[in-house]
Amino acid sequence: MKLLVVSHERSGTHLTLNSLYEDNCANVPTNDKLKINNFLSQYNDSRILKSHHPSEWFDDWVFDEYKIIYVTRNIFDTLTSMYFYCKRHTNIFGNFSNIEEFVWATPNMSNDDYSYSTPKTFIDRILNHRLSYNNKPVIEVEYETIVNNYNTFNQQMKSLKIPVRDLKPKMGQGQYVSPRKGIVGDYKNNMSSELIKDITNYIHKEYGYDTVK
Repeated sequence: MKLLVVSHERSGTHLTLNSLYEDNCANVPTNDKLKINNFLSQYNDSRILKSHHPSEWFDDWVFDEYKIIYVTRNIFDTLTSMYFYCKRHTNIFGNFSNIEEFVWATPNMSNDDYSYSTPKTFIDRILNHRLSYNNKPVIEVEYETIVNNYNTFNQQMKSLKIPVRDLKPKMGQGQYVSPRKGIVGDYKNNMSSELIKDITNYIHKEYGYDTVK
């Protein structure tokens, strides 16, 4: 079985991988569509692949030959986790004095290994990523389900004949990249009510969504 786990960064990628018995995943190459698809066509390792690429990077045949698990996370929690990740890795997207500045900033593309086009804000970067997988034959998994209702996730994977741990991995078990807290709803401890409202209004205006998970 060729299995590829995809998500926007900070959406629970490694929690998903660790739940699938994969403590040492392989990464899809970045920034070169031909190289990415050649790599996928020749890949014969037993390790599960991990990617943060929007779907535009993949040729159509990839969706036929790979089982692709797409991991989603509440956009407010994803933004919060991205902000703290950026604070620890200022060389990637820049240094931001607060989370509000980060949310509305235009991402620095010079060190962006994944975006297919330039987003206006980090909100757009996340939503463009998700929208690129609309109508694609992927297995959608919610981070919140793995955290709060692991048995549902477990049964979903078993029904698809994907090997899965019987018990949810503990934080720090397996492979993680710059782990933080992983708390569902932690954005409420870091975003003001005004910022949450402004993000919600922006998403409604730009994308027509009243609510976004």
